[in-house]
Amino acid sequence: MTTALDLISGAASLCGAKDPTEPLTATEGSDLLELLNEMLESWTLDRLFVYQLAKYQYTYPGGQISQTVGLTGDIAIERPVQIEQSYMNTPDNQSYILKVITRTGYDAIGLKTLQTNIPQWIYYDPGFPLGTIYLYPVPGADIELFLNYWLALPSFTSLTDVISLPPGYNRA
Repeated sequence: MTTALDLISGAASLCGAKDPTEPLTATEGSDLLELLNEMLESWTLDRLFVYQLAKYQYTYPGGQISQTVGLTGDIAIERPVQIEQSYMNTPDNQSYILKVITRTGYDAIGLKTLQTNIPQWIYYDPGFPLGTIYLYPVPGADIELFLNYWLALPSFTSLTDVISLPPGYNRA
């Protein structure tokens, strides 16, 4: 099993920052672990590096303009980096894709409280620590909402953390 220490030691050796026969010092290990986590965090913001889209099904309550997203939010999942796609199912199993719109698109809506049976748009504000989902028009009754969202790359808390990344990521 590969650990964070194995990964950063190999990278430091490959780029010539350390002799491959010498172990990392505690300070070097700590500094390189921080750099590894910063790199993974920056990759999370780029669709090319997102290795998995997660899907979540949620009963979105009727009459609600918005719902918070995050481990302590209304939708208790890891806060998405971005929502890639969303759709809803009606009680008679009809599926409708919701168009993902930008903040500019959502801000242009004049009457944000308009209600209907079938929302058409979804806007996601990825605020921190909780993101917020807005549906428009607002669903008049509970709906089954499906979110396909970017799953963040993991971060590591210690050099002994075992790394389990998809093929190609260890090499990167």
